[in-house]
Amino acid sequence: IQWEHATAYRPLGGAVINHGHEGIPAPLRDRIFDAVVAELLSGGIDRFNVADVARRAGVDRQVIDRHWSDGRVLLMEALLARAGDAVPIPDQGSLSRDLRQLVSALAELTDTGADRELFRRLVPGGRDLDVSEVGSDFWAFQLAAVEQILHRAAERGELRTDIDKGKATRMLAAALAYDVVFHDNPMHPDYADQ
Repeated sequence: IQWEHATAYRPLGGAVINHGHEGIPAPLRDRIFDAVVAELLSGGIDRFNVADVARRAGVDRQVIDRHWSDGRVLLMEALLARAGDAVPIPDQGSLSRDLRQLVSALAELTDTGADRELFRRLVPGGRDLDVSEVGSDFWAFQLAAVEQILHRAAERGELRTDIDKGKATRMLAAALAYDVVFHDNPMHPDYADQ
């Protein structure tokens, strides 16, 4: 599932939540999304608060509530939009080129401390710590998008058909994220390229 093709966000184990930001002007939406990311960096998922986002964005809380009925939807949509801008899912017609472009974008993204901090803030904790489960859901959406690269490669005959694409995607993601998550280091381009 890609967020832009979805009509609703369903948190793990939760009810469907419809999103309705289509009528909001792009500059205002971007200002709100920037405030969401700043708020997440400031307090993390557990302390995420729509009123604080509104204050940061310089808008009335009702403006946000009118377009995003639930703070989880706002958070998810902002994060997926920023992730899609920073690391678009490539389709270059080759598994090797797609993965190299994806990994290059990820390595560039993790080159700054602020981006690594955002990355770590989205790593899901125990379910008792993150009742919103937005971190888990964000990574599920992102990994599903990356998995498309492997599906396309299999359709082109570049990948054995017996490979579990979901497991392969998770293995790739874990290997690439190791230094960022456990050592607060950027992804080394040579490691990522290998």
